[in-house]
Amino acid sequence: MTRATPALTRARPALRQLSHAAVVTALATVLTACAGEVVHAPNGDRVNPVTAPSAFAGDECVIRIDVFDTSELLRPTQIMPAAGDHGAGQESSMYRIAPSLCGGNGYIPPRCDTGFPWTGPDGDDVGAVLGPIGVTSLVTSTSRYDEPAASVTETIVTLSGTAGDILAEFAGTCGYVQLQGDIYAADLGNGAYQMLQIRDDVAVGVEFDGTGLNASDRWDVLAAAVAQVPPP
Repeated sequence: MTRATPALTRARPALRQLSHAAVVTALATVLTACAGEVVHAPNGDRVNPVTAPSAFAGDECVIRIDVFDTSELLRPTQIMPAAGDHGAGQESSMYRIAPSLCGGNGYIPPRCDTGFPWTGPDGDDVGAVLGPIGVTSLVTSTSRYDEPAASVTETIVTLSGTAGDILAEFAGTCGYVQLQGDIYAADLGNGAYQMLQIRDDVAVGVEFDGTGLNASDRWDVLAAAVAQVPPP
């Protein structure tokens, strides 16, 4: 597949600072007894982030999955081993999306004031942006560290049809630099940096906030995240 190279510009940090934190907060399910459960190994009928069965009712476009297997997500110690030993927590959430129920007459522009996948903070926003382009699921996981005070957010979206091409267009629209092939990156400002890889079947993004990781380390984390997601 050949994709047009996005313009080599930088993401707009001021806009990103306004709402990305709210988006991550809204998408995250805190790991407590009164919130969604995260299962760290395959477990019977647990829902897998990439291969979850369809469970839509009526004309429902998006459903939230509170209990699912997270074996395809990186653990905090895989991302920052030393920092993970000094205290780290992880929050995860999942949405399943039915593209055929999310509107098929074109798609709306990405929200470039947020990081990848450039949606609003709730399920309706997720469906409105990602459903019409062919995204079938969204998984977000944020690892938070005490020393240093930092966070890393991993995002996995599964794709159908031409969703990969459209996400590549979104990346260019939102000022992401095409580093090589299907890998893109943006300096989001205020100490945050995001990298993503857009394949035909899945796109994986990793946002680093206050980690102090160098470029080589960030490449390694993205590669590990992509490698942990098996092919369909």
